[in-house]
Amino acid sequence: MDDCRDKGCKFIVDKNFKCVILKGEKLREIVFGKRHSRLKACDCIIFTEDHIIVVELEKKVENFEEYAKAQLSKCAKMVEEIIEKCEIKINDSKIYFVLVCKYWKDKKLCPSRDKHRLVVRFRGKDRNVILKSGSCKAYLREIVEKFKF
Repeated sequence: MDDCRDKGCKFIVDKNFKCVILKGEKLREIVFGKRHSRLKACDCIIFTEDHIIVVELEKKVENFEEYAKAQLSKCAKMVEEIIEKCEIKINDSKIYFVLVCKYWKDKKLCPSRDKHRLVVRFRGKDRNVILKSGSCKAYLREIVEKFKF
């Protein structure tokens, strides 16, 4: 898989990045087993040489707390399991959660005002979710440049 696509949205990984992109649903089956197929899972988890990026793609976000956050939270747990089972040595600050959407329709949460609520719990701490909205497309390169990987 060269990039992460779902629901008409995409997270594009430039060819010069060495990484592995795993589909969230497939990984959920591997980590939690087939009997947990109803558990929510994010769209993709991207492993670079020394970073992990958890990606959720949504055409329209109407309720971040109930849907997108649940997807990202489930993948946070999967990443924790993978890090533990595979004995991956990674600093928590090198794990990013990204939500890409075209339309932000959540009337209860305004991203510019409520950044403290755009979070996912990972290893006992709230982690900010990087929100890319407006075009339903984001690039790994943009995230790297903005957050100086």
